[in-house]
Formats: sequence, structure tokens, C-alpha cells
Amino acid sequence: MAIIKVSPKTNITSLIASDEVSEGDVLILEEGIYHQVVFINKSYIHILAKNQRVVFDGYGELSNAFFLFGTTGVEVRGIKIRNYAYAGIIVLFGSGNRILSNRIKDAGERGVDIVRSSANLVWKNEICLARFGVLVETESSGNWIIENKVRDCIADCFESFFTESTGNAFISNTGCSSGLNCFSAVGANCLVHRNTAFGAHYNGVALVLGRDCIALENKSKGNGSPINGTSNFSSPENTFIADNIINHNNEIGLYVTSDYSIIQNNRISCNDNIGLSLSPDSSNCLIFNNRIQCNAGDDIVDNGSDNNFIRNLTGCCDHWDREAEDRPENSVMLTAESSGVSLTNKLQIEIQLEKAALAKLEERSERQPEHAKQSHQILIEQLKEKIAGWEALLQQ
Repeated sequence: MAIIKVSPKTNITSLIASDEVSEGDVLILEEGIYHQVVFINKSYIHILAKNQRVVFDGYGELSNAFFLFGTTGVEVRGIKIRNYAYAGIIVLFGSGNRILSNRIKDAGERGVDIVRSSANLVWKNEICLARFGVLVETESSGNWIIENKVRDCIADCFESFFTESTGNAFISNTGCSSGLNCFSAVGANCLVHRNTAFGAHYNGVALVLGRDCIALENKSKGNGSPINGTSNFSSPENTFIADNIINHNNEIGLYVTSDYSIIQNNRISCNDNIGLSLSPDSSNCLIFNNRIQCNAGDDIVDNGSDNNFIRNLTGCCDHWDREAEDRPENSVMLTAESSGVSLTNKLQIEIQLEKAALAKLEERSERQPEHAKQSHQILIEQLKEKIAGWEALLQQ
């Protein structure tokens, strides 16, 4: 294993592809402004910033800062990334990579994008001003998204998308100020644990499709609006929702549309509409030992069938300590580009925005420096394939 010092003048893509760099080597980035795309297809490479003055700047033209293609065990740590037209860091067909303690700002589409990849760790990154903060998509499974802070996103701060993506975990993250949802988990066996969500135009936490998903000990506040709908949403079959604090939201606290779900030990209070609402599509759910109090509308509305309610505390009480409740932080909420959050509407939003992103990438393609063209063309082909798949899904 070798330790190699790298300066802003180094073509890092060419260096990694050369015989000078072997698996297990460490690249130490010296401070300065790097204007380049780093394409990595060699595994077990460590890319570390020497200090906080290592900055990758795409100046709004380069597509992405780091593109990990088919790699295992690559580490990207401690780098400031800004002004890239598509994404800060992309992992495609990769596994077991580590994206750690980076700061990503003004990414046109994604802060961190995990595509057709598994068992990657995204830990302690800070992301702001992107369409998606951390996006796990297209048959990506078993990824761990832990202790990241994401804010001011046009769509979702954190999202796993498509039912083929399974077993992804979002743990101890903070998401705020999103045009759609702070957290949106699609796919089977997703875990959403100890996250904080506030300032979403739609849902703080949305469990949308799949089955066997789990939401534990999250805090969701100040989300939703009477125009845009629910504040927290549960759809997958056999969802387990426990020990969450859902308060001071601007619409329904928790909206359930699933079968055989368990809603247990949650505190759902001081929301501006119904506390807990079960839709006509929900049945055979267990609602057990929740504290659902002091909501502006009814505390519980059951429009489903065969749901069981045991030991829930409802109604307002005189000694309610409103000051002790967590209040929503002040945040700037961005405008969503659609008026619905159903799967159909979400797909329509995605197709519209991905087509816009594709047009920008194709326009910039010929202007890319030689070392960036390979990753640029891969992105274009991936977007075309994704759009075609989504359009086919809409026709079903």
C-alpha cells in the first residue's frame, strides 16, 4: 500500500487508471480548487482530503465530482464539493464503498446518488441545495445512510426509490426544507430509525411502496400543508411504526393506507388536522398504546375495516405541557413542481425533471474535458434507460 500526494494540477482519473496506483493505495488531496471529474473503476482506493480547504468546483458545467463505477471498497472522505451540474458523488454498480464526511452544495440533481449498488455506507455528509440530497435508486439494496444532514432540496432530502430497492436503512439523519418529502422510503424491508424531519412541503416521513418496512423513534414536525396533504404517510403492507414523535405538523399527523400494520407507542400530538387517519384501504391494523392528543381535528379517524385499537390515549387534557413539545425549526420551504404525491404523480414529476436533466447533460456533453466524457456518457445512457423504464411503468 502506498500513500500518494495529489495536487489540483493532477489529473486524478488518469492517475488512478495508471500503474502508479494499486488497490489499497491512499490518495491525499492537497488543499486547493480542483476543477475536474474523477472517474474511478479501480477498487479499494482511498481518496482523502488533507484538510478542509480541499474544494472540488464544477463551476456549473462539469457533471459530477466523483463517479465510482463498478468499484468495491472505495473511500471518498472529507471533501468540499460544489457547483456540479448533475451530482456530487455517484456510485453505479458498486458495493461496499464509503462516502464519508463530505460537504456537497449546489448539485444540480443529486448530492449523493447510489444506483444499482449494494452495501454502501453514506455517513456524516452535509448536503444542501440539490434536487435530491441522498438518492438510493434502481435495484439498490442493503445501503446504510447514517448521520447525514440534508437541507433545502427541491424534491426529497433522502429517498430510496423503486420497489426493487430493498433493505436500505436511514438512521440518525436530519432532513429539512424539502419541496416534497424529507424522507421517502420505497421498497421492501426499509428501516427509518431516529431521524429528524421538518419543513417538508408534503411528508416528513413517507413509507410508500413495498412491504415489511420499519419506522422507529423518528421526530417529524412542521411538515405538510392543507394544500399539499398529509404530514406523514404509510402505505406498505406489514409496516411497523413505533416510538415516533409526530407533532406540530400542518396537516394529518399520520395517514395509514396499509394492511396488517402495527402502530405502537407513538406520540402524535398538536397537529393541525387529524392525529391518526386510517384510509378505506387499511385493514387488520393494530393501533396499540399510542398517545394521540390535542390535535386540531379528531385524534383518530378510522375509515378502514377490522382495525384493532388497544390502550390509546386521546383527547386534550388541561395539564398538557405545550412548551415541552418540540417546536418546528424555522426553515425555508421550497416549492414542489407538482400538486400530488401519489405514485403516478411522483413518477410524472421524476420523468419531467429527469428529461430536463438529460437535456442539460446532452447540451454540455461536447464541452466536457476529455477526462470527464466517459462518466458523462454513462450518465446520459443511465438517464435514458431510467426514463424509458418509468414511462413504461406509467402505462401499466
